[in-house]
Amino acid sequence: MNLQNRLRHLQRHLVGRKVTFRRLVGNSLLIYLECEPGDKKGYAIWFEPCWHFCGPAKVLVGSYQSELAAGPHQAAGFKKVAPLLDKLIGRKVVSVQVEPNSNDLKVVFKGNHWLKTFVDDPMSHESWHITDNASAFAIYASPSGLTLRKSRKN
Repeated sequence: MNLQNRLRHLQRHLVGRKVTFRRLVGNSLLIYLECEPGDKKGYAIWFEPCWHFCGPAKVLVGSYQSELAAGPHQAAGFKKVAPLLDKLIGRKVVSVQVEPNSNDLKVVFKGNHWLKTFVDDPMSHESWHITDNASAFAIYASPSGLTLRKSRKN
């Protein structure tokens, strides 16, 4: 299966899956669909900066705001950001879209919420990746293209 077909296959498989866990790593955001960290099932989506999480009426939180949660005011930053990101838990994926020119990722959830990456540097090496934990393969994206990588040894 070529990379574009694998991506389309993965996009279809993510629809209907529920967010069961989320994690901030600096200003990167990871969401886990029907799994938790370390599981060999489900899917993990890693959003590198820059990203934002939107609700029906406005942007709720973004990667810069989450960066504050990792800086010198970490406790205050997490206290502000965590409840906003907790709105992801339990939401089902409605669609997964990749914009053709930028490879930006948009994951739309039930209830008119979405997470989206956006390019801030066209030379960036990574914008996002989606890992299929069962197969241990991941699709990585940057503004310059998509690649398929083995994410770990089985």
